[in-house]
Amino acid sequence: MNKYLPGICFACQKCLFCFNFSPCNCNKNIKPTRVSKPERGQQIYFRVYTPNENLPTANYFLSSAETKFQYNNNFNEPFSFTFCSTCNSKYQRLKTKDKISKKKMKSKAAVDVESLELFEECGIDEIKLHVSIEKKGKKTSTSKALIIKPVEYINVMEKINAFVQKALQNENIKPADYSISYKAMNSRGLSSELEDELDFKEFIEDYKKVTTANKKMGMMVVIDNSTDNETKSSEKRSKNSDDVESDGSVSEEEKMNKGTTEDVPPTYPTFSATLGVLVSNNNTQISTTAPATASTTTSATAVPAAASAVPPANTPTPIIIQMPPFQYPYPSFNQLDTSTNHKLPSIHEFLFSLDQKYNCNGEYSQFENAFLEEAITVNVIKDLSDEQMKTLGIVKIGWQKNIRQEAQKY
Repeated sequence: MNKYLPGICFACQKCLFCFNFSPCNCNKNIKPTRVSKPERGQQIYFRVYTPNENLPTANYFLSSAETKFQYNNNFNEPFSFTFCSTCNSKYQRLKTKDKISKKKMKSKAAVDVESLELFEECGIDEIKLHVSIEKKGKKTSTSKALIIKPVEYINVMEKINAFVQKALQNENIKPADYSISYKAMNSRGLSSELEDELDFKEFIEDYKKVTTANKKMGMMVVIDNSTDNETKSSEKRSKNSDDVESDGSVSEEEKMNKGTTEDVPPTYPTFSATLGVLVSNNNTQISTTAPATASTTTSATAVPAAASAVPPANTPTPIIIQMPPFQYPYPSFNQLDTSTNHKLPSIHEFLFSLDQKYNCNGEYSQFENAFLEEAITVNVIKDLSDEQMKTLGIVKIGWQKNIRQEAQKY
């Protein structure tokens, strides 16, 4: 058995004074000290093992090093150790992986327990409802019986939505398009709303009381007016298209509006220079120009080209109006001010600047090797997702926000 010395890396036995693997004369019995500006790959990290912490993958990484180098550590008690930057990155990634797996297991167990508790609380296999649909405060039909099983919140809401779609013959209706309330049939008083899962639990309790008293549970579905208007608009558009197909004729306005959407405006006739009119200084019409075509020639004798080119002596000079060029209020893209660009720093400079900015003792510099191993530069940090950040060992929300906020500058 070899005693672990704090001056070497626990996982690879690199000397944390000269950072070499070969034998050296450094005193490894003393604990090394961290420096504010270490060289690349020469940062050190102090860690403490806790036996009750449920981190199977990370703890296996430590036990493998314990077996490989035959340290004399007791894993039933806490002990301290030191990592180099490379081994610390591996250890942090394994811890992150263990924590994510633990959260998934907890959430899955919570969902299973909640479903089991809800089923045990219900104590019924099916529910029978008398559903009526209303529009603008008027009933459109009498209530119809609806039997639903199993008695689960999601299943009940889906069955009610399918019932409403079938009754209104509209498959586009969603639960957000209507409100649901319930009360015992033929009873006085206000009805209760059914909006979420908490309301559903109260509904089950009320359903038990109603059925125990040999009464029937009624459910009212009130359709929103906007949904009704959208249905009528779609029916009107469908009817218009059918009329056009049956008639076979299309008006000029419909021709212009064909293919028109919110992004594509309707097309209108444009003005042509060949249809222009010359006017004198007194705004009196001189002549109307028309395109010269072979079909419009009615004279038997042709006019010489030189004679037609000379205007009469009393022809006034036409007025020509020229609009000034339009000045756009926005500068062109090639004139954008680039004075705010920053020089792209290295990962070491970037993380060290965060340590200086937030007065941290190497909290951000510890992730340097993780970034270098994944070939991540400063300009792509802002595009990293939360899962990718956690993979790099950046598990705290404050770390993630500070790093992304600083990376926005580049």
